[in-house]
This record gives sequence, C-alpha cells and structure tokens, in this order.
Amino acid sequence: MRDYWNRNVCIGLFSFIIYSHSINMSYIIDWLEQNLQACPIKERFGFDCLGCGAQTALIQLLKGNFVDSFIIYPGLVPIILLFVLFFMQIVFKSRIIYKVLKIWFIFTVFIIVIGYIIKLINLWI
Repeated sequence: MRDYWNRNVCIGLFSFIIYSHSINMSYIIDWLEQNLQACPIKERFGFDCLGCGAQTALIQLLKGNFVDSFIIYPGLVPIILLFVLFFMQIVFKSRIIYKVLKIWFIFTVFIIVIGYIIKLINLWI
C-alpha cells in the first residue's frame, strides 16, 4: 500500500509540473516578483544568510536566465536536482540512487557554503 501511495504522489507531482507549465508562466513570475519575502536574518543582523538570493535566483531560472540564476545563488540547481533524486529514491528505493543522493547532498552543501563564502568576501572587499 505504501509503494502505491508513493508512486501516486510522484505521479501527482509530475502531473502538477506539466500542468503548471501549461499556465502562462509570466503570471507566476510576476506574482513571485511582487511577493518576495525579506530575509529575517538580514533584516535583524544586517548580513546575508546561507539562503539569501534563492528566491531571486529561482525567478531568474524560471525566466530562463540560467547564468544570472547561478551568479545570484549557485546552490539552486543542485538543490532542485537533490529534490529530484529524493523523490526518485522514494519511488524506486534503489541503493544506487541512495548512494548518489548522499554524495549529491554533500556536493550541494559544499556549493552553498562556497557560494556564501565568496559572497561574504565580495562584500568585504
């Protein structure tokens, strides 16, 4: 029963993704740009957190500006691929996917931390 439910969730998510692309993406992008959330850490302490820039990078990625998205937040694409691997692991329960998922998680954290360090160095220079 659990495998049946997991497969139905993944089929539902896939259907939602296909349906969401059939909607005019400009409305979604406009809504996202108008409703950006401010970072509470940046507001409170005055410096960026590890997730600052992810919303803007997602908007740039949806617009098709991959390079701008990567410059703003280098960890976004690895995070998206991490979620894809995670859902593949839920559905297929493969040891190979599990090993790739662990390695990809470490790689994603590494990219996020390196991007954050570079961002801080650029602010101090």
